[in-house]
Amino acid sequence: MNYLTEHLSFYAWLKKNPRGTPFQSFWNYLLTRNNAAAIRGEDGVMYWPVWFEVDNSDLRRILDEQDAKRIWEHRRRLIAAGLIEYTPGSGGKSGGYALVPFDRAQTRLQVIPQGGGEAVTVWNPPGNSSRTAGGAPLEGPAEQYAVSSDLNSLNTKYINIKEPYRYEGEPPVPYFNQLPMLTSEEMEHLSAIHKDDAALVEAIWAMKEQKKQEEESR
Repeated sequence: MNYLTEHLSFYAWLKKNPRGTPFQSFWNYLLTRNNAAAIRGEDGVMYWPVWFEVDNSDLRRILDEQDAKRIWEHRRRLIAAGLIEYTPGSGGKSGGYALVPFDRAQTRLQVIPQGGGEAVTVWNPPGNSSRTAGGAPLEGPAEQYAVSSDLNSLNTKYINIKEPYRYEGEPPVPYFNQLPMLTSEEMEHLSAIHKDDAALVEAIWAMKEQKKQEEESR
């Protein structure tokens, strides 16, 4: 992934989807950790791994939040927004995170780290199509409701917040961010009813699931 592209795209997304400081700090910290976890492949290219681990103690320090429940609430907001995927750790291990890139032209790729070892699933950036099984897809025109992150001439990417990543030819899987987005009217209605942030997140989640069920029953 490209750090600058993702960073600029996130703030372009925030213009249409305002969020508080903890939400922004959480996402930015995950971006930094994902970048720090980059590996060099046998081809000499640096790749960002799709999945990386972050310990809750680090999140408590960065977010200045000692309550594990509050950290989970912040995480749930990122998941509900379709910006991350998460797998809880077990046996004292750190949880696994995967950013959902704003740059939709990337593909997932298995690479062997330089020096050997097990294959790691990484993000394959545009322009590296010769290293992918099916070739990296060309970047298409912006979709309806997509947000341009072209805040300077170096980053002409587009944001697509509707479809999760998967391998080429892989059938859809139930990612969190496949739930339909709520309209501004629906969000205003829920916000007027639920003043507590945690209750609001639960209500948003429930309404998204209800809309998904209604769409599937048509």
